[in-house]
Amino acid sequence: MKKLLLAAGIISTALILTGCAGRAPFECPKGLLYAEYTAPLTTDAKVDFGTKTGSSTNKTYVGLITTGDASVKAAADDAGIKTVKHVEYSYKNVVLYVYQETTVIVYGD
Repeated sequence: MKKLLLAAGIISTALILTGCAGRAPFECPKGLLYAEYTAPLTTDAKVDFGTKTGSSTNKTYVGLITTGDASVKAAADDAGIKTVKHVEYSYKNVVLYVYQETTVIVYGD
């Protein structure tokens, strides 16, 4: 039983530390001390991103307080985008998830 629990713990830790537990179509590994990257939220590979770029941000402090509107609508409204052509997100983690920030980036016209 101890070996089974140890194996489950190791596998769970490996999945979390490597970023395999993510939910986006593409998610980079997250560093415990620092991480910062941008990745797509949509997988369609359109060449024309449009003429406008908008963003919306959500912030988390110490894993206890989360604030902000990181919706696609808020990002589109930020730039006056009526037709969304592509969506990405950027993620930042500082020192063991003490501060996290996710920004949705919308491209369109």
